[in-house]
Amino acid sequence: MQLPEDFCQLMQEQLPVADWANLQAGLEAEEKPISLRQNPYKRTNLPWAEHLQPLPWSADAYYLLERPSFALDPLWHAGAYYVQEASSMLLAQVLRQHLPQKENLAALDLSAAPGGKTTLLAAQLPADALLLANEVVKARAHILAENLQKWGRPNVWISCNRPVDFKELKDCFDFILVDAPCSGEGMFRKLPASRGEWSLANMQHCASRQNEILDQIIGCLAPEGVLVYSTCTFNRHENEEQIERLLAEREDLELLRLELDENWGFIESNLGYRAYPGRVAGEGFFLSVIRRKEGRVKKLKAPKKPSFKAVKELGDWAKKLDPVWGLDFWSKEEEILAFPKAHKKLGEQLAQSLYLLQAGVNLLEQKGAKYRPLASSGQSLAWAKSVFSSIELEKEAALNYLRGEVLSLENMPKGWFQLHYQGLPLGWAKGLAGGRMNNYYPKHWRLRQR
Repeated sequence: MQLPEDFCQLMQEQLPVADWANLQAGLEAEEKPISLRQNPYKRTNLPWAEHLQPLPWSADAYYLLERPSFALDPLWHAGAYYVQEASSMLLAQVLRQHLPQKENLAALDLSAAPGGKTTLLAAQLPADALLLANEVVKARAHILAENLQKWGRPNVWISCNRPVDFKELKDCFDFILVDAPCSGEGMFRKLPASRGEWSLANMQHCASRQNEILDQIIGCLAPEGVLVYSTCTFNRHENEEQIERLLAEREDLELLRLELDENWGFIESNLGYRAYPGRVAGEGFFLSVIRRKEGRVKKLKAPKKPSFKAVKELGDWAKKLDPVWGLDFWSKEEEILAFPKAHKKLGEQLAQSLYLLQAGVNLLEQKGAKYRPLASSGQSLAWAKSVFSSIELEKEAALNYLRGEVLSLENMPKGWFQLHYQGLPLGWAKGLAGGRMNNYYPKHWRLRQR
């Protein structure tokens, strides 16, 4: 499929002749790099480790020489790695060079689904940080929740809201990622069908929407906080012009620069950084970094009716949390969740202002006077290692468990236990009398492929 004529004219006006020729060649190249990031908290030996080549601008990231069937790899389901487009992992350099250094940092990923950049943030933010992952489309928000629950970091909250819904959360976030909806020019190689969907009218609509989103969310950025704006498109209307307008209208904002190795291939523009296929081993991408200058921080108010109540009596369950995260148990309706006490005030503000799919990490549900683990908590890093009975599975048995099948297991313990693959938890099971087992892998996560 040919490139849209209006797009070609737009790029010819924007780029020098040689750069436009190189971009055309890159968009028509058949090679489409495959890249992934390992979860630093779930390290294990990947089955095709000999085929990995390091991706230089992001920690734990690699190119894969050929694409395996990820769905048939239990490690993928266990959250051991995330398949993410290479250019977008430039976000890792922003975190390395410009993440605000403060205790109990609060971060927001405004358009987070399906979770690539969110899992990168979750992997690199400090253990005492709070990360709110938001997605406006409810169906996509549930996919985001699944990916983040498998990734396992317990400091991630999940919401499903429009940018305008954040208007009450002034000065609340020290780091904000706005991965804005765009016309998708950077996906022309990876998704050729996107060429037929592109038009000048859609580009202009996206630029107008990006303008609105930035205006609606910029007030949430705390003094000395950092905002990253990114798209997967090439034109200046959706990229540099958005940042140029924002800086012109807000005297309290300043542009930040990155120190990048020129061999990586990223192009520095006057207001950000660009990735062009053929020059960078990845797809099209734009990123800009701005910081709010010093100022007074708005104090959070204590709510009249708290959404979260502290829970002190949980018996043996209270001893099973990993202390590295500094978690406290809280109750919300019939669920027991966990997050650090330091984030209680912000959590109350989020609960009152937003629709939350997940507040903290949901771990338990109360059934009468007893508690049982939530199915979605089976892979959470909130649980300390080796505190539960577990059974290690071979690959085929692990895949059958992921399909929701009941397994026949030797030396099966009674009560709740975890099933592992290569030392990583896949989820919960419960041993019953007579050697029977209930499979508690979440039904909506189950593998259908054979």
